[in-house]
Amino acid sequence: MARLGKRRKGKRRPQGRVDTNDLFRQAYLAHLDERFDEAEGLYKTILRHDPRHTDALNMLGALRQALGRFDSAVKPARKAVKLKPDSADYLVNLGTALRGAGDFPAAENALRRALALVPHHGPALFNLGVLLLDMGKTSAAIETLKTLTRHHPSMTAAHEQLARALEEDGQWQRATDVLSALAEKSHHPAPLYNNIGNIYSRNHHLHEARIWYERAAAADPDLAAAHVNLSWTCKEHGDVAADIACLRAYLARHPQDARTHSDLLFSLNYDPGLSPADLYREAGEWGRLHGGTARRPARQERPDDAPLRVGFLSPDLRSHPVGTFLLPLLAALDPAQIEVFCYAELPPDREDHISAAIQEHCAAWRRTAGLDAAAAAAMIRADELDLLIDLAGHSANNRLDVMAQRPAPLQATWLGYVNTTGLGAIDYRITDAVTDPPGAEAINHERLLRLPGPFFCYQPPPEAEGLDPGPLPALENGHITFASFNNLAKINDQVMALWGEIMAAVAGARLLFVAAPLADSHIRETILARLDQHGIDRARVTTAAGLSMREYLARHREVDIGLDPFPHNGHTITCHALWMGVPCVALRGDRYAARMGASVLTAAGLPELIAETPREYVDKTITLAQDTARLATLRATMRERLTAAPICAAPAFAGAFTGCVRAAARQAGQAD
Repeated sequence: MARLGKRRKGKRRPQGRVDTNDLFRQAYLAHLDERFDEAEGLYKTILRHDPRHTDALNMLGALRQALGRFDSAVKPARKAVKLKPDSADYLVNLGTALRGAGDFPAAENALRRALALVPHHGPALFNLGVLLLDMGKTSAAIETLKTLTRHHPSMTAAHEQLARALEEDGQWQRATDVLSALAEKSHHPAPLYNNIGNIYSRNHHLHEARIWYERAAAADPDLAAAHVNLSWTCKEHGDVAADIACLRAYLARHPQDARTHSDLLFSLNYDPGLSPADLYREAGEWGRLHGGTARRPARQERPDDAPLRVGFLSPDLRSHPVGTFLLPLLAALDPAQIEVFCYAELPPDREDHISAAIQEHCAAWRRTAGLDAAAAAAMIRADELDLLIDLAGHSANNRLDVMAQRPAPLQATWLGYVNTTGLGAIDYRITDAVTDPPGAEAINHERLLRLPGPFFCYQPPPEAEGLDPGPLPALENGHITFASFNNLAKINDQVMALWGEIMAAVAGARLLFVAAPLADSHIRETILARLDQHGIDRARVTTAAGLSMREYLARHREVDIGLDPFPHNGHTITCHALWMGVPCVALRGDRYAARMGASVLTAAGLPELIAETPREYVDKTITLAQDTARLATLRATMRERLTAAPICAAPAFAGAFTGCVRAAARQAGQAD
């Protein structure tokens, strides 16, 4: 909050006149207490009686900044400076308002004017350093922040911003040194340890990141960020047991933390030791603790031929599997049948070309990022939807808190999560008969809305354009190359054991292992050692990491057969592999996540590649590896096969989707 100037002195006002100084004290106390509406009203009252009350002008600007209303903050802040140009504090407040409003040159001018008045003014130096970073003037920002830390060594935020600047300048190891030195002097080092872990993580040193997150969690068992980051890093190591243990330890102390509880449910899907019934109970417990009791709003009466108003709520309306699978549906929907509303839990600076493409097919694109659940639900409710579809489930940055408010009379979940949510406010889970066959109702808290074909529609990524599968590599190499492109959390010891059997049976075979965490040498060594334990000599293994989308797709030109994990199958990965001519054998399991591979292969017209038992998984893969003629034919004809199959039939998928959701809405209306 901006500093106050000296209290204005004056003669005692005649009785009946407003005491603006007393009003200002009330406003300031309300401001401190975060009663912002009350404080703003009082500041405005003061200014009606005394338009030249500089403290009220200054604090009104500061309040509006706190609420993110930077454009409206500039005017009072600028007027305060005009009336009192020798106040460095007022100039800093003006500078931060201008920065928030996006006027960087004017903001820099105001902050430098403050420093001309008070050369080592802490807030001026701090905000100038941050502004220079925003402007891309990294070297100047570093010098400014170094000056700040010399003159204000106890300002923790100054050191943190210096570390940020050094990292942006490529000096990330010096950044960790800055924070390490600060942590040594701190009585509460856990947040600093966590930030050091973040720096290591962003620079692909996940093992070092894990060590720092462990320190942070040990130093403060109540620091949610440390536990969430530690659990994520364990998952990236492929250490699902440690991931789950970390989250359970934190939730034992904070059972009401819905977001971290969602993280736990997400991770439990990777645990091969849990049954579908276990996962059902875990989801039900989440719903019991966090589900709420909001009432269902009344359904709007519309003519039978009116378009259904359908909303999609997601943090992933961008270059993400959710965004890329949603796009072909939206492009193929008939606007006369379905009117699309998208609610993006996505800051504007994270929107990309997929976001823009999705917006082209929306009647409305609204942003929920930064809104609390009640405000986001009110915004959605105002659109009078017939159906709201959550696209995240318990995945990262979900808005199940909004779904719990029941902003629509009918609510469903689809696409972004591999299991039941446990949230009573969600009526349906949209699926298909392969991933959720008859009887799956027993392990789902939602009713199942099964599409007649696959639960998804695949559209090849633009990066695949001009990138053909090429000839079968085995014909030139003289050996089969298997590959895994899935994340390490899916590659458990049971999976590796079967891969070991396959590699032992296929003479000379090699394994290409592609995963982003393998850029970390410790993780790479751990994975190679685990493969060794299952009989896969590391000399037969090639690893890769840090690939662009096009590079990742191109690596399929080196691969003959993909290896699908279980019980959490690949989905997007399998679709991409097939498009690049690489067949995969999938083991059908006992839950949605374990049947996604079967759904993809069924939709691709390749049901013969579905295995029903681990033994069949091994045998089918070995048989396929021994038939290079069949592999060559599959590779040469795969794209033609896919474009003619349900997997890529966007119009048919859109028609099936429309029919199902309209039928569900009609049934709900009849029930009302």
